[in-house]
Amino acid sequence: MVGVHSKSPGEQEEEEKEKAEEERKKRKRRGEEEEKRRRERREDDEENRRRGRKEEKKTKRKKRERRRRRRQEGEDKTTKRTGRGEEDEEKRERRREPHNSAQFGECSACKFI
Repeated sequence: MVGVHSKSPGEQEEEEKEKAEEERKKRKRRGEEEEKRRRERREDDEENRRRGRKEEKKTKRKKRERRRRRRQEGEDKTTKRTGRGEEDEEKRERRREPHNSAQFGECSACKFI
């Protein structure tokens, strides 16, 4: 006796085609989802790059404006950057003075060099 669940060759072929079709649909759906994720990621990356460039431009513009303001006000750039002001200028003047370290022992100006 032939098995109760056995199918004719035509039915088996039909079933295999249906399974193959379902598998193709699943693969296609997965591919579309993956492509969608890639597209979103690419768009996010582009947006971040644009924002980053804008931030860089803003900071560069601010720095240029600050430099321009300092020049107009006649302030010394080096003293402004160190944040020490006149104290820094005094040290520079001491360094410029001629001295002989052997004669004075350890010169106070040498400590700052």
